[in-house]
Amino acid sequence: MIKDSAWKKFKEYKKYKDLFDKNTLEFKASIISAILLGGMIYLFFPRISNENLNILLESLTKDIAIGLIGFLGFTVAGLAILTGIVSKKFVDTVVYKEKLINLEKILLSFYFLGIIIGFSIVAHIICYMLSLCTLPCYRSVITIIIAVFSFLDVFIIFYSVKLVGNCLDIFFLVNKSDLQNDLEEDRERIQYTLYLYRLRALETVCLKKLGSEAFEEFKQTIEKQIKEDPKNKTYKSELTKIYERLYKENE
Repeated sequence: MIKDSAWKKFKEYKKYKDLFDKNTLEFKASIISAILLGGMIYLFFPRISNENLNILLESLTKDIAIGLIGFLGFTVAGLAILTGIVSKKFVDTVVYKEKLINLEKILLSFYFLGIIIGFSIVAHIICYMLSLCTLPCYRSVITIIIAVFSFLDVFIIFYSVKLVGNCLDIFFLVNKSDLQNDLEEDRERIQYTLYLYRLRALETVCLKKLGSEAFEEFKQTIEKQIKEDPKNKTYKSELTKIYERLYKENE
């Protein structure tokens, strides 16, 4: 058994069903191409010599396998970029809005595409090695091989395009989340500023009525708290500067 958290999520969400989802564009395009190319090979097979067929398979499987290795790099790079831009704050926002499942499914799509590409690369390499041998070619076997390869290759292309759309969805979600966080921070900053205004107004009115002695005692109490409070060691110098600017300079 495969002990991997991503694999468990993959089975939990049944992402393997994406390969045979009849409602998706990638499945429709893949099945049409498989039928067309498989049908063409089946019809024209008697006119193709065994040698020419081996040369054709050798060339196609080698070139497609090299191209798929590049596609695999695209998948890994795309997943790395996505996991890089998804911050903890964004994940917290997604969890709060109960959309974490959608995010996990998008990321698992890259995992699924990587599995399909890896399987397809291995299959093309095996077929390439077999094409180098002078083995007899059977009509039904070659038709099935071409149809399966056509289905997988076209599916990989269209599924990759779909992932580009998913990346855009995540990009828009991240930007929307950042915008909402900025608005919330602005709202908190405004409320905090209003709180400071109220506190200063209250301080001014009360201290004026109590007199200069109460004002001196008030300043000394603040200064003592800054010096003795163990919680503000990191900010003690900054607090001292603010205190001196507020009260020392106005004496």
